[in-house]
Amino acid sequence: MKKKLRFFLLNHFPQFFSLKLYWTEKLRGGNSSQLEKDGSETLLIESNIPLNVVQDGIFEGLKYDVPSICSARAPKIIGSYEAELTASLLQLMALNPKRVINIGSAEGYYAVGLAYKYINLEVIAVDPSIQAEKYLKQLSIQNNVQDRVKFIRYLSFDALDKLIIKSQTLLLVDCEGSEIGYLNPQRVPNLKYCNILVETHDFVHPSITQNLIGRFEKTHTIETISQQNRDHRNFPITANLTVDIGSKLINEKRPSSIQWLLIMLKAY
Repeated sequence: MKKKLRFFLLNHFPQFFSLKLYWTEKLRGGNSSQLEKDGSETLLIESNIPLNVVQDGIFEGLKYDVPSICSARAPKIIGSYEAELTASLLQLMALNPKRVINIGSAEGYYAVGLAYKYINLEVIAVDPSIQAEKYLKQLSIQNNVQDRVKFIRYLSFDALDKLIIKSQTLLLVDCEGSEIGYLNPQRVPNLKYCNILVETHDFVHPSITQNLIGRFEKTHTIETISQQNRDHRNFPITANLTVDIGSKLINEKRPSSIQWLLIMLKAY
């Protein structure tokens, strides 16, 4: 019953979970950051890897002197984080979107990273977390992109629809199951005119991925991207480390069943 109720709310009222997270953090002073408790900061230091600059990958050179929220920090420093998405992101950005809307931005690794890499890009970061706002603004200032990164805590269907610039908007979505609510063209009609890269959370409900595919298959081409195994030797900064240390540093500490959908307008 609880799972069915949760899915109903995610599907019809995803904003409920944003408000719940915000007020939980506000009232309890909860810490949503996944601060390093596994020794990876120490391993970075011992391996002579700088702690506060991304070393490789799509955001190489990004200053990153903030905690990572609900995700491992070391892989972001190394540049191996979600490496499965690199080719898709480059493909999407080659289409020169004017605006990126990042729903579930956390501390801003993608939101600030894209603004840093693409100097004419406008980014709207959406996240209910108080800490997300704090760290994202710090990260924006560190990389001198604060004028092009806007933070929004709460997003209604109507507000999302109005933010979409037809054929010039990319949506990056990672919001723990709420994607089933937000990515609904019946509620947000302009979704039919933008490209989307979304992490799907079928462990929340097993029908999420298939529901999203059904909603967009007439207007978009859809590719499923599955999480892949990592080999530390494939990343320059960890290539010469021992298997034990290298493997620990690139470990993203996430379920093995994670997948993404690349949803691209058929016009392209």
